[in-house]
Amino acid sequence: MNSSTITELSSRRALEEVVQLLSCASTRAHALASARHDLPMGALGLGAQLAVSQALELLPADADVDESVPGHATPIELVRSAEAVTRIVPIDQFPPGTSQLIVAICDLIREHG
Repeated sequence: MNSSTITELSSRRALEEVVQLLSCASTRAHALASARHDLPMGALGLGAQLAVSQALELLPADADVDESVPGHATPIELVRSAEAVTRIVPIDQFPPGTSQLIVAICDLIREHG
């Protein structure tokens, strides 16, 4: 395995984890929004789901992402965790378009966190 292959695997794993965290954030936010009639929480859920769509576009079609995240983290904590994962791998090692995903995640944190 050459260094290019290792880099692709690292960035792929990071993106898969981002999808997992954001999917869980979206699911939890929508559940809370429904239970509490909380419009801002619903907006967070929608924003997280849109970011999931962006992240999935960056992954190969054969990516298999488990969407369950154990624990009791709040939706915004999950979004913050997703942003932290993006800092593990240098930006130039991610596929083109990842910076737009990171901006979307940071916007969610700024707006809701």
